Amino acid sequence: MTLKAGGGTLPLLRKPGILHSSSIALIESLLILAFTEVVLPCNAKRPTKSKSNDVFIQRSACLLDKYDILDANYITKTKDNLVLVRLANFTNKSKCIPAGTTVAGLIPIV
Repeated sequence: MTLKAGGGTLPLLRKPGILHSSSIALIESLLILAFTEVVLPCNAKRPTKSKSNDVFIQRSACLLDKYDILDANYITKTKDNLVLVRLANFTNKSKCIPAGTTVAGLIPIV
């Protein structure tokens, strides 16, 4: 599987039939105020096995369905099993997401 971005193509490490190689979970409970966007460190549930620390973050439909919180698809780096995740609350009510909630998927870039 490859990802086309910025005029180039990146190979992704992925097993057939698997949506992502690891899940990303909140380290602590999070309160996102109405009409607010946050970037925070989260925990990759399984260590990445790629040669680089480059990863593709895949948004979670469950997060949107359950909490009305939107996350983004993007490329970033991992460090010590941590990855930065971007979340947004575009509703007019504050939302609380418990610690350990899966907020995104992670696919290592080969």
